Amino acid sequence: VPEAFEDDVENKLPILKEKPELAIKNNDGKPTHILIEGDNYHALTCLNYTHKGKIDVIYIDPPYNTGSDGFKYKDKRILDKFPDGTEVPKDHPYRHSYWLSFLRKRLELSLHLLSENGVIVVHIDENEIYNLGLLMNDIFGESNSLGVIVWNKMNPKGDSLGVSTMHEYVLCFAKNKDLFLLQDKVLLKKKENAQKILAKAKSLYSKIGRRVVPDSIKEVIKPFNYNAQKVKEFEVEYTLDLVNNEFQSWLSKQNFSGGEKAYKFIDEKGDVYRGVSMAWPNKEKAPDEYFKPLYHPITKKQCSMPKRGWRNPPETMEKLIEKGLILFGVDENKQPERKYLLKENLLENTSSIYNYAGSDDDLLDMLSVSFPYAKPVNASKYFISGICPNPNVVLDFFAGSGTTGQAVLELNKENNCDTQFILVTNDEDKIMSDTCFPRLKSVITGTNNFDGLGGSLRYYQTAFVGKNNILNATD
Repeated sequence: VPEAFEDDVENKLPILKEKPELAIKNNDGKPTHILIEGDNYHALTCLNYTHKGKIDVIYIDPPYNTGSDGFKYKDKRILDKFPDGTEVPKDHPYRHSYWLSFLRKRLELSLHLLSENGVIVVHIDENEIYNLGLLMNDIFGESNSLGVIVWNKMNPKGDSLGVSTMHEYVLCFAKNKDLFLLQDKVLLKKKENAQKILAKAKSLYSKIGRRVVPDSIKEVIKPFNYNAQKVKEFEVEYTLDLVNNEFQSWLSKQNFSGGEKAYKFIDEKGDVYRGVSMAWPNKEKAPDEYFKPLYHPITKKQCSMPKRGWRNPPETMEKLIEKGLILFGVDENKQPERKYLLKENLLENTSSIYNYAGSDDDLLDMLSVSFPYAKPVNASKYFISGICPNPNVVLDFFAGSGTTGQAVLELNKENNCDTQFILVTNDEDKIMSDTCFPRLKSVITGTNNFDGLGGSLRYYQTAFVGKNNILNATD
C-alpha cells in the first residue's frame, strides 16, 4: 500500500538543507560526520545522488513491528483521518504487509548506496525475522548472505505466553559476497579475554627462579590469619612446569570461551601458546609431497603422520621447524602439532552467538539524555567491528538515540581510524532534538563527566524543490 509521502517524491525533488547553526566544528584532523533530520526515505533518495556506491557498512535497527513499539504506517488512503499516520496493532490484518512495504522501499534504496564490497547489518526480533530474511534474500540475493548472529541478551522476557524469548537476531548481507570476503580481517572479532590471559601469563612467568607463595595457597590459608613467618613456610621455588600448572588451574576457573582456554601453555620465552592439528583438512588424500616424514628431534625416529597427509607442503613445514613453531611430543609416537602463539592470534572468527546483557542507562545519564531501551554502545561496536573493521563510511538510517554514531566515534579512538558516520532520523517525539543531536554533541565535544571524542558534524534537514513536477525544478 503506498505511503502518503510518495506523492511528494513523485512531484518534488527531495534535497538536504544544511542548518549551519547546529554544526560542530573541530580542527583536529578527524572526520566530519553527517546528521540528517527527516524521513529516511527522503534522506536515502538524496544520498543516492551524493553517496551512491560509497557506503561500506549500513547498520540499522528498524522497528520490530511488535504491535506496541509505536510503528506507524502512513497509509495515504486514510491520511485525512490519521494525519500523523496510524499505529499498527498486533491484530491488524495488514500488519506484516505494512511493515514489509515500509522496509522494502528503504532497503531497495540502500542497496545502491553500498560499495561493491559493502555490507548491510540489520537487527530484528522474533516478530519479523522470517519475513525480513525473505525480504533480504529478495533484495540483496540469497547467495550474498553472510549468516545470522543470535544476540543472547541473557534476560528472558517475563510476560511471554509461549517460549520466553531472550534473544534477537542480526542479519548480515554483502553487496557482493565474493568481493566482501577478499577484504582483510572481515568477520573476525577480538578474543575478548586475550589481554587478561597474556597479563596473567606474564605475572606468573615473572616468578620463575623466585620463592613465592602460590596464589591458590594464599586463598586457602587466608582465613587462618597466619603471621608472616608462618606464611613464608608455604613458599615454593617457581619453575616453568609450576608456572604452567598454576596457569592452567587459573584458566579452568575462568568464564572464557573454549577457543581462549585452548591457549593453556606458556613456553620458555614466556609466550602463551596452543597446539593445533597439522592434518590435511579435506576428506580426499593430500598430494604425495604432503607425506614427507618429520623426525623427532630427540629420538631421531619418524613421527606419527596423519592418515591423509600434512596440512602444509614440505617447504612450509621446514620454515615452521626453523621458527620453532612445530610442537613435538615426548617421543615420536605423538603426532606433531602446529604451535600458535596467542599474541599473534588475537582475532577469532565472528560466531553465530553473541552474549551480552549490558545496559547504557548510566552512560545516557552521564550524557544528560534519556531514551528507553537504547541499544548498548558495546553491542554496536561489536557488530560493526566484528563484521567489517575500519570501514570508511557507516550509515544508519534508523538512528534513534544515536548509538551508532557514538559506537563509530569510540571505535575511531580505540583503533586510531577515521570512519565517518551518516545518521538519519526524524524528529518524531523530539527524538532528534532532545536525544540524538544532544547526545552526539556531548560525545564529540565532551561534558563534565565524559571526555569528548573529537571530530566535526554537519546537520541537515530534508526539504524539497519543485512544485508540480521535478522537471520544473531549477538547479
